[in-house]
Amino acid sequence: MTMHARVVHLISLSLLSLASLIAACGDDSPATTTEGTDTSGSETDACLEGDCGTSTGDGDGDGDGDGDGDGDGDPGDGDGDGDGDGDGDGDGDGDGDGDGDGDGDPGDEGLACPIVNECLFACNGDMACQEACFTDASPNAVVESGALLQCAFENNCNNQNCIEQNCAGEVYACYTGTGTCGQLAECSEMCGGDEVCETDCFVESSGLAQQQIQALDECVIDNDCQDQQCIFDNCNNELQSCVGGMSDTLPCPLIAECLIDCDGDPVCDLTCTPATPETEAEAESVFGCAQIEDCNDFDCTQMACPNEWGMCVAGDGSCADIALCVEACAGAELCEYNCVTQGELMAQAVFGAVAECAVDNDCQDQDCIDANCSAELMACLG
Repeated sequence: MTMHARVVHLISLSLLSLASLIAACGDDSPATTTEGTDTSGSETDACLEGDCGTSTGDGDGDGDGDGDGDGDGDPGDGDGDGDGDGDGDGDGDGDGDGDGDGDGDPGDEGLACPIVNECLFACNGDMACQEACFTDASPNAVVESGALLQCAFENNCNNQNCIEQNCAGEVYACYTGTGTCGQLAECSEMCGGDEVCETDCFVESSGLAQQQIQALDECVIDNDCQDQQCIFDNCNNELQSCVGGMSDTLPCPLIAECLIDCDGDPVCDLTCTPATPETEAEAESVFGCAQIEDCNDFDCTQMACPNEWGMCVAGDGSCADIALCVEACAGAELCEYNCVTQGELMAQAVFGAVAECAVDNDCQDQDCIDANCSAELMACLG
């Protein structure tokens, strides 16, 4: 069972557990139970492991062989905590918050919201046990779990459907965070197959990151990858989308289209993320104009709100800037989309001509593009 499948199972289990916990306070109906979850590690996690190697005889005088003089044995970081990341907190992720997930948010150190909910249900009403659940919870989870419990109680929910219908915003907050796919992969890698740890990593990540790791995990399974080379050969788009960096946020056109489709539904709006502050502001401007102009799709908005639409779909980059950015994406489609929207409209058109020529000539490398699309390439690169 993949990490994603285990977490989906846990989400259903936790919602059922939460409903049963609320029901136990108001009636005598029996608690619902489900089967236990698989404890095997994610196939993707195993394949993403790397071997950095070590050295001896470094001459720094500390006796650990890493050359940094701190004596902890982790090469070159100088922080003395033994984890190799240089931040001194001992968790190995380099962000300094001590939780191991790499996102720099100290609020998610501890058990995540779904794990807390499951813990509360297992207490069977024992107050000391419930207090212990919150003691081990992350600060974020305390707030999120408390809000979800309160919503379920206020709506007299005693089943999963009731919670999903009345507390969708609280559920979304409980099961998603702000971490990127790269941070999720790194966090899961350090779990060593521990299911609770992997679930913590997953639910502290954004909805986009969760989709990206799911796509990568499925590709690894479909291709029966047992090593990194197999992933590079068969799942490069999924891999680069996860760890490449330029796929961590959505471009303005996708966010604006999502907001327009949501039509002001606050729970739906939560799914139109993640975004940079600048992109979020541009998308909200497009949506605001769409509401004023009574547009319910992006095509209408393009015609009725040309200024807002122009700011959303284009930046100030040149065609050469777009080309360099796309090249760095290494095939990640969302990354390429972000690159294109950072260019001027005219630059996008010129780059589009190069791309169209490459497709028409079935080009798979730069030599083919140079030979068949020299005019388009010259117009782009100047």
